[in-house]
Amino acid sequence: MNKNKIVLLFLLISCLTVHGQEREDIIKKIRKDFKDINADTTLKKISLEGEEFLDDVPDGGGELTGFFKGDSIVKIAEWIGLSYGNRTTEFYYKEDKLFFIFEKFESFVEKNGELDHGKVKTSFEGRYYFYNDKLVEQKISGKKPLDDNSMDISTQLQKEAKDNFQLILSKRKAARK
Repeated sequence: MNKNKIVLLFLLISCLTVHGQEREDIIKKIRKDFKDINADTTLKKISLEGEEFLDDVPDGGGELTGFFKGDSIVKIAEWIGLSYGNRTTEFYYKEDKLFFIFEKFESFVEKNGELDHGKVKTSFEGRYYFYNDKLVEQKISGKKPLDDNSMDISTQLQKEAKDNFQLILSKRKAARK
């Protein structure tokens, strides 16, 4: 009886180690892919201004930029300028599938009771790794201002990624006419 428990425990530990190694291999591959995209100087760009993709354009405006390799979107960068800081979200795609999101919020520094729009500090960074449409890892530091913890961040970001993907495709299609 004890022999069976030891064998079962060994098998369980082995499975967990293999699964953890697979996840690490996936994350390494994702890191390589998004670094390759960022290093590619041949990508073509298409941009939308805030009023073209936002329902309510904030004080600082906004921009949505799609990066293409051939006919495929490989990256979409969203920048939104708010009255209290700047939000940047980068969505990375391979074969039209989302595989990585980098999100950053830079808050304006407060000086003498007022916000200094010339100085920012990073108050939040999030890295989200996807494999087969599933979130496999997320690394977060800091806290988003006015964050609503009740929402599932993975679902919310995947919806934004899908919506932005369609907006960029539509803009490119219109530009080709």
